[in-house]
Amino acid sequence: GNLVFPNLVGGYFAWRPWFYSSFWDPWTYWRVWGHSLAHADPEHLRNNMLLLCLVGPSCEREYGSPGVLRVSLIVSVSVALAHWIAGPPNGVVFGASGL
Repeated sequence: GNLVFPNLVGGYFAWRPWFYSSFWDPWTYWRVWGHSLAHADPEHLRNNMLLLCLVGPSCEREYGSPGVLRVSLIVSVSVALAHWIAGPPNGVVFGASGL
């Protein structure tokens, strides 16, 4: 589907391949993990929230809030770096579906 806020998602959250990124751009450091906060549309957000509500409490009981946050950040940054290195030239990453 179409992005609900394309300029917001594309400009501030979407993670792009290496040749579209610059280490001189401060937004690059935000996007390396912030991409997991953006979603394509309300259905994308709703599905991720549903999964989080179903699985999140068990994970939090087992690993604690700091552990869940740590794993979420590590996975988010790992996804961004993998896409940065090997992603398609015209692809962008956003959303928390992979977490």
